Parts: sequence; C-alpha cells; structure tokens
Amino acid sequence: MRELANIGPAPIAIKSVAVTQGRRLLHPLIKSYWVIWLIAIALALIMPVTASSGSWFFAGFLSLAYVAWSSVIAISFGAKSENVRGLKARSQQKPSSASGARRIIVVGTALAVLGVLFMYFDRVYYQSIDYNESIATARNQMRMAAEVRQGFSSMFSLLGNFLWAFAYVPLAVVLIRWELFRPRFDWSIVGLNLFAIWAIGALNGGRSPILMALGVGFAAICVRKSFGLSGIPKLSKRARIYAWIGAAVVMLYSPYVLIERARLSNLEFRFYTVESIEYLHGKTTDGFALVDRIADAFGSFVYLFLMNLCHLVHQFWVFQDVIMKDERQGSIVFGQAIYYLQKLSFFANVSTEWDFSGVFLPLPGAIYYDFGIPGLIIVGFLHGLALGRSSKILSQGVMNSRQLAAIVIVFSITFLSPFVAIFLIGPFTFMVAAYVIILVFRKIEV
Repeated sequence: MRELANIGPAPIAIKSVAVTQGRRLLHPLIKSYWVIWLIAIALALIMPVTASSGSWFFAGFLSLAYVAWSSVIAISFGAKSENVRGLKARSQQKPSSASGARRIIVVGTALAVLGVLFMYFDRVYYQSIDYNESIATARNQMRMAAEVRQGFSSMFSLLGNFLWAFAYVPLAVVLIRWELFRPRFDWSIVGLNLFAIWAIGALNGGRSPILMALGVGFAAICVRKSFGLSGIPKLSKRARIYAWIGAAVVMLYSPYVLIERARLSNLEFRFYTVESIEYLHGKTTDGFALVDRIADAFGSFVYLFLMNLCHLVHQFWVFQDVIMKDERQGSIVFGQAIYYLQKLSFFANVSTEWDFSGVFLPLPGAIYYDFGIPGLIIVGFLHGLALGRSSKILSQGVMNSRQLAAIVIVFSITFLSPFVAIFLIGPFTFMVAAYVIILVFRKIEV
C-alpha cells in the first residue's frame, strides 16, 4: 500500500490506493453542491415569511442559474461522472509521512489557543468588557468602543485576531486524515480547536466563527467522499455519543445568542421576532398565524426557532432588495479585507460600508451587488473552474500542501454559498491568511 500523505514543510503529497467503484452519475462534489442549495431554497419556500418586496423570485432564479452555470463549468473541467478513487486508511499502523501532518496540526492548534488567550486578555483586561451580564451586553460595549477609535484596540487584539484563525487548519487536516492517528489525538485536536472557535465567538458575542467552522467541516467531508472514504469518520458507539453532545452544544450557541439579544431588547419573543424579520428584509405572511397558534400551545420558544430559521434564509430576501436597487455603494467581495487593512492604516479613504450592512447575502447576491450580471457569468466560470480542478486533483489521488489549502478554501466558499457569501464574515480573511502561512509557504518549517 502506498503512503497516504506527507503533510509538512516540503511539497506535501496525499496518495491513495485506487479502489474500483461503480460509475457515478455525478461527482460527489457536484451532488453536494446542489443538495445544499436545494435545501436552502426549499427551507426559504416553506417559511411563513417572504421578502419585504413581496417576492424573491428573481433572487432565487439568479441564484440557481449561477449554481447551474458553475456546475456545468466544473463538470467540463474535471468533475465528471468517473470512478472516484478510494483511500484505504491504516488506523493501526501510521506511515512515517504522517509526521508532517502531525506537526501542522500541533503547531496550528498551539497558535489558535495562544490567539484565544490574547483575545481574552484584550477583551477582559485591556478593554474591561463585562461578560457577567450577558454576551449581548458585552457585544454592545465592544461596538460602542469601536465607534470612537481607529484601528485595533491593542496589540493583543491584533495578534489574537490573526492567530486564533489557525484553528481552521488543524481542524480540516485532522478531519480529512482521521484514520492516520490515534482516536485520543484526533479527539483532543478537534476538541481544542472547536473550543478555540467557540471561545472567540463568545468573546466577540457573534456566530461567524462557528459558521466558518461548519464550512470547513463540509469541505473536509467532501474531500473524504472524493477519496472514497465515508464522509464522517467511523466512530465507536461511545464516541458517537460524545460527538452528538459536542455538536448539540455548538449548535445551541446560536439560539443562546438570539435569546440574550431578545432579552436585551426588553421585548417579548413574538415582537422581537417580528422586528428581527423586518430587519432581515422580510415580512410575515398569512402563515404566521399558524406560528402564533403553535406558540400558544407550546410556548414562546417557537418564535425563537422561527427566528433561527429566518437567519438561515434571509439572504434571499436581501438579494431581492439588491436586485431592485439601481445604485449600490461599497464592496462586499473585498470589503472585509479592506476593513482590516484600514485598521492597519491602509486604504484610509476607501469606504467599506455597503447598503445592507449587518445582514447576509448568498454568494451570487454578493457577486451581483459588486459586478452585476457580467460578474455572475465571469465569477461563475471561475468558480466552476476551481471546483472542476479541485475535483480532478482529488480524483487523481494526489494532493500537495498548496492544493490542500486551495481546495479547503474553495469548498468552504461553495458549501456556505447558499447561506452567506463567505467574504462577508471576518473569520474568512484570517482563515485564508492562516492557510497561506502554514500550508502554502513550503519553506516554512512546522
């Protein structure tokens, strides 16, 4: 059996053993791409809420047209109906090539934990943010402090923001290479990095870091399936229980944040939900009366559940409003990068504010906002080309460090694309920087 991987400072290779499988109608990547988009569209359709303009038909049409166009290009450039090469993992006997992967995993985890400590010191001791009352209150304190200053609050904030995002590197590598290491090592790394990501979300009072982690997780699953492995590593019964508990804790964080924000508003859940829907560019339909009846029977948490669903699909409503707007200001695709560069005193005269700041757009919506219909055609072609090349690399069974970085980034963009244009969230900028530093510069010893 050939070596599975060699992730380290030199060119990195992941080699797989070809396993004959039946022909597939579509590459797993294309199928996953369409499934997640259709789920998002279906969820938006059954909601008792619609776009504030009354219909989001054009937003849905342009979105699906973008997905279809990029899928055709992806199939044309490599994601074809062909045998998917498999990877037989050796869980008991680790090849020597795993040492490079271990170094990347350990160093990335150490940097992420150090970044969390820096952020904690900045928030609690330097800015004196009070977390005792609630995360929502702490978030308001940070927002008001940011409005009266320029740049990062301290060197600890700068270093912390930069370092904590290294958590996404070992998280992806260990999920893809799960069978190479002992279960205790796998679980320790996943636990530490997920804790780091959750801690940053809690310190900032936001949910973007966890959303970014979901994108990386989807990317890792698709890489595994492209290698012929099960998307989720095989776990023992007890391990599955721990995994479900951990997933529940992470997923309950979003409802917790919304509960705290609702309490801070001093509004009942129903009124807060209606106000949130309006803020998210939506409006209730006649079906909302059914939600009221269900809430009367089961309690106000029903509104909380609906509010979480609205945050998952509101991007289509915003996209519809973008389509109806003749003039647009600011930039989405480059906005976050410019924003953080401004904190370092670059691009001082460039505005990063866009018309609907504070809400999300799907990937096609963000591209349309910045570049219009021509942008959808050109970027869709480039997106499809990246997907096709990625799937072709994976089907060949060989992947070096630079390809690994590019594939995880492209897949993260792809699998979050129905819910958010990943450029809109801050963690993406730092995640790209982390992948560039650890995985792309081959001369760096880790």
